[in-house]
Amino acid sequence: MPRLLKQRPVVFVLGPAGVGKTSVARRVAGADGRSVTYLSGADVSDAILDRTRNGYWEPALLSSAAVVLDGLQYVSCRPGVKDFLQELLAHRSDAERMTVVVEAESDGSAAALMSRVGVGECATLGLRFPSSRSGRMRFARRYCDELGIERSMARGTDQISPWRYEAVIAELVKRKGEAC
Repeated sequence: MPRLLKQRPVVFVLGPAGVGKTSVARRVAGADGRSVTYLSGADVSDAILDRTRNGYWEPALLSSAAVVLDGLQYVSCRPGVKDFLQELLAHRSDAERMTVVVEAESDGSAAALMSRVGVGECATLGLRFPSSRSGRMRFARRYCDELGIERSMARGTDQISPWRYEAVIAELVKRKGEAC
């Protein structure tokens, strides 16, 4: 885990659907053995509604060692939501508690929140699918190892179009079933 990601109280994880943003966010948040509170997009909406009704954030959300806010959407066009989330990020950052924000779509939600996070308080992690044959094959071979099948079963998976992790996994699982 890069030291910078461990040192920043706020980490933004961006990338296309299916690239592994949630997995990476959980790993970053749980680094150094921290306990992680995970909130899906619906859970984030519920937490904001609770904040609106009660006038305060739930204490558990504020005190958790690490929080993952997964699947934020349309924050840039919802000023009230943006203000509440920026308040939450600021409170957790001031308390030196990690928050990992995962943007669901490239709609500017993360950028809207980044604008108020202090310099040196955040890190941004951009994910992408491997574009080279070697990167795609490296993933497929590692997954063959996880499935307990020969690495040669990965042949041709770099040609899957559109290339996505879940498509490669599905193909390898299918090949494993056919081999039995």
